[in-house]
Amino acid sequence: MSTPVVPLDLVEVDLNDTIGAMQIGSLFGVFLFGIVSLQTFNYYSTYTDDEWANKVMVAIVWLLEIGHTLGINYEVYRATITLYGQPWLLVRFPGIGAVTVFGGAITLITQTFFALRLLKLLPRPWHNIGLVCIVISFIRFVVSVYLTVEGIVLPNIDIYREKCKWIVSAMFISSAFVDIAIAVSMLYYLARQRKQVKRISRLLDRLVTYTIRSGLLTSIAAIVVILCFQLMQDNFIWLGVYTFVAKLYSNSLLSALNARKELRADIFKGDSLAPDHFTMPDLEASGYTREDTSRSFEPVVISINTAGNRQDQTPDYLDMDKRSRIYHAM
Repeated sequence: MSTPVVPLDLVEVDLNDTIGAMQIGSLFGVFLFGIVSLQTFNYYSTYTDDEWANKVMVAIVWLLEIGHTLGINYEVYRATITLYGQPWLLVRFPGIGAVTVFGGAITLITQTFFALRLLKLLPRPWHNIGLVCIVISFIRFVVSVYLTVEGIVLPNIDIYREKCKWIVSAMFISSAFVDIAIAVSMLYYLARQRKQVKRISRLLDRLVTYTIRSGLLTSIAAIVVILCFQLMQDNFIWLGVYTFVAKLYSNSLLSALNARKELRADIFKGDSLAPDHFTMPDLEASGYTREDTSRSFEPVVISINTAGNRQDQTPDYLDMDKRSRIYHAM
């Protein structure tokens, strides 16, 4: 049997920022997958009466995460065990290439979920920002399918980088753009409502904090991948970061779904016009309908003044309508 020829320029390979970067990224990805699984369990335990579309969406995301995690860890096993002692053979990453489409699908689902909130929440014509975000995210998913094929077919990562460099950069730039557009649009709307309706300022502050937290990590991760991919061509740090980016999106989506019950309860907290537990099944059981919560309420509250005379007071209709609108956007 002939002895394999080792290229002299590849004998000296820094394992810290190549295999080491992939391993650290994959370990962090497995940790995040554990959180995804826990959030999935909490969702199905808490929201037993939720819409079937949400339940299917969560199941699809979790299954995609399983495939993504297996593909990434297969690549780490191949690099550290199958090709042990032969780092110069690390020129192809078919496992990571194969799961690129899984990450693209997770990103599409998550960004579409938040973009639909903009469609429901923002007034015309600004609600079209959500539609634009959905279109961009879908195009990004199509690009991820193309990159999956190229990642499997191309024989060398240097060829992949040379051929797909601008495509990979455009894909992650679009991700960051959509995340930032959704977060900024939501923050702008919530800031305007906070000035107009003081009664729900505490709730809006919580929503602002949550919006920043949801969009910040994913957009930062996408930007880091771009910078590492463009500026660090001699190592795999960009691959290490890429291995867990999809899991940031999954956790963002699931945390948004699981936070709804508490946020919805706060929308009408202390208000006699709505139940304490403001979920749709509870509303319907109490005589409310979806139509009731989508329009302004017009009740009359009767009170007695200090002189003993009856007074009819009208609550803040605008305030109630704003809260109903925020409820339906969740």
